[in-house]
Amino acid sequence: MVGVRELADRLGVCTTTIKQWAAEGRLHSEVFNDKGERLYKIPDTPPFKKIGRPPSHRPHAEVLSHQA
Repeated sequence: MVGVRELADRLGVCTTTIKQWAAEGRLHSEVFNDKGERLYKIPDTPPFKKIGRPPSHRPHAEVLSHQA
């Protein structure tokens, strides 16, 4: 079991992502002190997020005319 910062560093994501994944049930954690801080189990297979951002618009296909 590791802290949120260490797990985020290991998986290459931000701490907010770790907390969100735990809330979704994708990661298991336990409260370890009276402040409500949690320790997270290191997953066997990381629940990676999608890489990159979706395009902001769909590019239109360019129509080329055939000139002889």
